[in-house]
Amino acid sequence: MMCAFIGRKEMQMKKVFAFLLLIPALASAEVRPLPLGSAANTSFADERAEDREGGWIDAGQNDLRVMTPGDLMAGGVPFAVTAGDKTCIVLGGPSRAYLPKSATLDVAGAKGKGLYLLHAVAFPPKPDEVAGLLTVEYADSKTKPSEFRVRFGRDVADWQKPTGYPNAARAWTAYSGNTQVSLFASRFTLREEAVKRIRFEAV
Repeated sequence: MMCAFIGRKEMQMKKVFAFLLLIPALASAEVRPLPLGSAANTSFADERAEDREGGWIDAGQNDLRVMTPGDLMAGGVPFAVTAGDKTCIVLGGPSRAYLPKSATLDVAGAKGKGLYLLHAVAFPPKPDEVAGLLTVEYADSKTKPSEFRVRFGRDVADWQKPTGYPNAARAWTAYSGNTQVSLFASRFTLREEAVKRIRFEAV
């Protein structure tokens, strides 16, 4: 599972800024992965750049096809990588206006102290700029949603660089061709109530 937010300031340079989210997991006494299910909208592999049909960030074989489906322990947190044509969520901004702007993951009452994301950014913005918005809605409609601004240089890092940040620890790495790629684990604290849905938005 994965999600990408493609930012607004990169359009003139024709770069892609993407917040890439791979399989959220709830933090509780026992951490368990949350399947993306129907929220997933693309795959890790892309054969042709900018054809509006490929996977990952639509940049051709500069993709994440090296990710293997199955259970994955990353940064001490268990994640589950989905197999098939829909393994991740990608959300677009002006430089990829044809991609969705948001995605909603229904989680049917999952409960935990926090939410872990395994993710990264491609063509990142300036440090401390918001890469995307994360909103966690609770089953009790009277409980205020938890809202997070996911910032580059704090909560998420560049997928083609090894540098981690305070809330983005490098948790997985591999070589894609001659390029070392990485994903980073981040934790967002939740209210200890049943969760109804998680919403990801491009900024």
